[in-house]
Amino acid sequence: MAIEWPADNRRQEPSSIMVGYAGPMRQDRLTVLTRLILAIPHFICLLIAVIATQIVIVGGWFGALFRGRLSEPVTGYLVGYHQWKARLHAYLLLLTDKYPPVGWRDTDYPVRVTVRPGRLNRLAVLFRLVLAVPALLVAVVLVSVLVAIVMPITWLIVLSLGRMPQPLHEAISAAARYLARVNGYMWLLTSDYPRGLFKS
Repeated sequence: MAIEWPADNRRQEPSSIMVGYAGPMRQDRLTVLTRLILAIPHFICLLIAVIATQIVIVGGWFGALFRGRLSEPVTGYLVGYHQWKARLHAYLLLLTDKYPPVGWRDTDYPVRVTVRPGRLNRLAVLFRLVLAVPALLVAVVLVSVLVAIVMPITWLIVLSLGRMPQPLHEAISAAARYLARVNGYMWLLTSDYPRGLFKS
Protein backbone atom coordinates (compact mmCIF):
# COMPACT_ATOMS: atom_id res chain seq x y z
CA MET A 1 0.00 0.00 0.00
CA ALA A 2 1.97 2.98 -1.30
CA ILE A 3 1.38 6.35 0.31
CA GLU A 4 1.62 9.38 -1.95
CA TRP A 5 3.91 11.81 -0.15
CA PRO A 6 4.60 15.24 -1.61
CA ALA A 7 7.63 15.04 -3.88
CA ASP A 8 9.63 17.58 -1.84
CA ASN A 9 8.91 16.04 1.58
CA ARG A 10 12.60 15.77 2.44
CA ARG A 11 12.95 19.54 2.21
CA GLN A 12 9.97 20.41 4.41
CA GLU A 13 10.50 22.89 7.20
CA PRO A 14 10.92 21.40 10.69
CA SER A 15 7.50 22.82 11.66
CA SER A 16 5.25 21.23 9.07
CA ILE A 17 2.27 19.00 8.42
CA MET A 18 2.35 16.34 5.72
CA VAL A 19 -0.61 14.20 4.70
CA GLY A 20 -0.13 11.27 2.33
CA TYR A 21 -2.77 9.08 0.73
CA ALA A 22 -2.61 5.66 -0.85
CA GLY A 23 -3.87 5.71 -4.42
CA PRO A 24 -7.42 4.77 -5.39
CA MET A 25 -8.36 1.15 -4.71
CA ARG A 26 -11.43 -1.03 -5.09
CA GLN A 27 -14.21 -0.05 -2.70
CA ASP A 28 -17.08 -2.13 -1.40
CA ARG A 29 -20.24 -0.59 -2.86
CA LEU A 30 -22.22 -1.41 0.27
CA THR A 31 -19.83 0.57 2.49
CA VAL A 32 -19.90 3.43 -0.02
CA LEU A 33 -23.70 3.41 0.12
CA THR A 34 -23.75 3.48 3.94
CA ARG A 35 -20.60 5.52 4.60
CA LEU A 36 -22.25 8.19 6.77
CA ILE A 37 -24.04 5.59 8.87
CA LEU A 38 -20.83 3.61 9.40
CA ALA A 39 -19.08 6.79 10.58
CA ILE A 40 -21.63 7.46 13.38
CA PRO A 41 -19.41 5.92 16.15
CA HIS A 42 -16.66 8.38 15.14
CA PHE A 43 -19.08 11.31 15.23
CA ILE A 44 -20.19 10.37 18.75
CA CYS A 45 -16.62 9.90 20.03
CA LEU A 46 -15.44 13.16 18.42
CA LEU A 47 -18.38 15.03 19.93
CA ILE A 48 -17.10 13.98 23.34
CA ALA A 49 -13.41 14.52 22.49
CA VAL A 50 -13.99 18.01 21.06
CA ILE A 51 -14.80 19.39 24.53
CA ALA A 52 -11.46 18.21 25.94
CA THR A 53 -9.73 19.36 22.76
CA GLN A 54 -11.03 22.94 23.11
CA ILE A 55 -9.71 23.06 26.68
CA VAL A 56 -6.33 21.70 25.54
CA ILE A 57 -6.13 24.23 22.68
CA VAL A 58 -6.87 27.18 24.98
CA GLY A 59 -4.32 25.94 27.54
CA GLY A 60 -1.80 25.34 24.74
CA TRP A 61 -2.37 28.86 23.40
CA PHE A 62 -1.51 30.43 26.76
CA GLY A 63 1.51 28.15 27.11
CA ALA A 64 2.75 28.98 23.60
CA LEU A 65 2.47 32.71 24.33
CA PHE A 66 5.00 32.32 27.16
CA ARG A 67 7.20 29.45 25.93
CA GLY A 68 7.13 29.98 22.16
CA ARG A 69 6.00 26.38 21.62
CA LEU A 70 3.40 23.86 22.76
CA SER A 71 4.24 21.62 25.69
CA GLU A 72 4.86 17.94 24.92
CA PRO A 73 1.60 16.66 26.51
CA VAL A 74 -0.46 19.24 24.58
CA THR A 75 1.41 18.47 21.37
CA GLY A 76 0.91 14.72 21.79
CA TYR A 77 -2.81 15.13 22.39
CA LEU A 78 -3.37 17.52 19.47
CA VAL A 79 -1.27 15.49 17.02
CA GLY A 80 -3.31 12.38 17.85
CA TYR A 81 -6.58 14.29 17.51
CA HIS A 82 -5.41 15.78 14.22
CA GLN A 83 -4.48 12.35 12.83
CA TRP A 84 -7.83 10.92 13.89
CA LYS A 85 -9.79 13.70 12.14
CA ALA A 86 -7.67 13.53 8.97
CA ARG A 87 -8.27 9.77 8.69
CA LEU A 88 -12.00 10.20 9.27
CA HIS A 89 -12.17 12.95 6.64
CA ALA A 90 -10.40 10.69 4.14
CA TYR A 91 -12.92 7.93 4.87
CA LEU A 92 -15.90 10.27 4.49
CA LEU A 93 -14.46 11.74 1.27
CA LEU A 94 -14.19 8.19 -0.18
CA LEU A 95 -10.41 8.39 -0.45
CA THR A 96 -10.22 5.00 1.24
CA ASP A 97 -12.59 2.15 1.99
CA LYS A 98 -10.72 1.01 5.11
CA TYR A 99 -12.53 1.87 8.32
CA PRO A 100 -10.48 4.38 10.33
CA PRO A 101 -9.27 3.50 13.82
CA VAL A 102 -11.15 5.24 16.61
CA GLY A 103 -9.01 7.55 18.70
CA TRP A 104 -5.28 8.08 18.89
CA ARG A 105 -4.11 4.63 17.78
CA ASP A 106 -1.33 4.91 15.19
CA THR A 107 -2.15 1.86 13.08
CA ASP A 108 -1.38 0.82 9.55
CA TYR A 109 -3.84 2.91 7.58
CA PRO A 110 -3.87 4.20 3.97
CA VAL A 111 -3.68 7.78 5.24
CA ARG A 112 -0.48 8.98 6.89
CA VAL A 113 -0.37 12.23 8.84
CA THR A 114 3.02 13.45 9.98
CA VAL A 115 3.20 16.52 12.19
CA ARG A 116 6.54 18.10 13.01
CA PRO A 117 5.85 20.85 15.56
CA GLY A 118 8.51 23.48 16.04
CA ARG A 119 9.08 26.93 17.49
CA LEU A 120 6.16 29.36 17.29
CA ASN A 121 6.28 33.12 16.85
CA ARG A 122 4.60 34.52 19.97
CA LEU A 123 3.09 37.46 18.08
CA ALA A 124 1.62 35.07 15.49
CA VAL A 125 0.24 32.95 18.36
CA LEU A 126 -1.38 36.03 19.91
CA PHE A 127 -3.12 36.96 16.65
CA ARG A 128 -3.64 33.40 15.37
CA LEU A 129 -7.42 33.76 14.90
CA VAL A 130 -7.02 36.98 12.93
CA LEU A 131 -4.20 35.61 10.80
CA ALA A 132 -6.17 32.46 10.06
CA VAL A 133 -9.22 34.29 8.65
CA PRO A 134 -8.16 34.12 4.95
CA ALA A 135 -7.31 30.41 5.21
CA LEU A 136 -10.56 29.72 7.08
CA LEU A 137 -12.58 31.52 4.37
CA VAL A 138 -10.93 29.36 1.71
CA ALA A 139 -11.65 26.27 3.83
CA VAL A 140 -15.34 27.22 4.18
CA VAL A 141 -15.69 27.69 0.41
CA LEU A 142 -13.82 24.44 -0.19
CA VAL A 143 -16.00 22.43 2.20
CA SER A 144 -19.15 23.98 0.71
CA VAL A 145 -18.12 22.99 -2.83
CA LEU A 146 -17.11 19.51 -1.69
CA VAL A 147 -20.36 18.85 0.17
CA ALA A 148 -22.76 20.49 -2.27
CA ILE A 149 -21.23 19.55 -5.64
CA VAL A 150 -18.16 17.31 -5.70
CA MET A 151 -19.05 14.59 -3.21
CA PRO A 152 -22.58 13.77 -4.47
CA ILE A 153 -21.14 13.26 -7.97
CA THR A 154 -18.14 11.36 -6.58
CA TRP A 155 -20.43 9.16 -4.49
CA LEU A 156 -22.40 8.15 -7.62
CA ILE A 157 -19.19 7.48 -9.56
CA VAL A 158 -17.63 5.32 -6.84
CA LEU A 159 -20.95 3.54 -6.27
CA SER A 160 -21.12 2.74 -10.01
CA LEU A 161 -17.46 1.90 -10.70
CA GLY A 162 -16.43 0.52 -7.33
CA ARG A 163 -13.41 2.83 -7.27
CA MET A 164 -12.51 6.51 -7.61
CA PRO A 165 -10.85 7.69 -10.84
CA GLN A 166 -7.25 8.83 -10.28
CA PRO A 167 -7.73 12.52 -11.28
CA LEU A 168 -10.71 12.85 -8.95
CA HIS A 169 -8.79 11.12 -6.15
CA GLU A 170 -5.91 13.58 -6.56
CA ALA A 171 -8.23 16.60 -6.53
CA ILE A 172 -10.09 15.50 -3.39
CA SER A 173 -6.78 14.53 -1.74
CA ALA A 174 -5.49 18.07 -2.38
CA ALA A 175 -8.61 19.54 -0.77
CA ALA A 176 -8.37 17.22 2.26
CA ARG A 177 -4.65 18.00 2.62
CA TYR A 178 -5.38 21.73 2.64
CA LEU A 179 -8.07 21.31 5.30
CA ALA A 180 -5.62 19.30 7.42
CA ARG A 181 -3.05 22.10 7.15
CA VAL A 182 -5.64 24.72 8.17
CA ASN A 183 -6.61 22.65 11.22
CA GLY A 184 -2.96 22.16 12.16
CA TYR A 185 -2.33 25.89 11.89
CA MET A 186 -5.38 26.74 13.99
CA TRP A 187 -4.32 24.24 16.66
CA LEU A 188 -0.77 25.72 16.82
CA LEU A 189 0.82 22.50 15.55
CA THR A 190 2.71 24.44 12.91
CA SER A 191 3.88 27.96 12.18
CA ASP A 192 3.67 27.23 8.44
CA TYR A 193 0.72 29.20 7.01
CA PRO A 194 -1.62 27.04 4.86
CA ARG A 195 -0.97 28.74 1.52
CA GLY A 196 -2.16 27.36 -1.79
CA LEU A 197 -4.73 24.66 -2.30
CA PHE A 198 -2.43 22.50 -4.39
CA LYS A 199 0.74 23.16 -2.42
CA SER A 200 2.57 19.89 -1.63
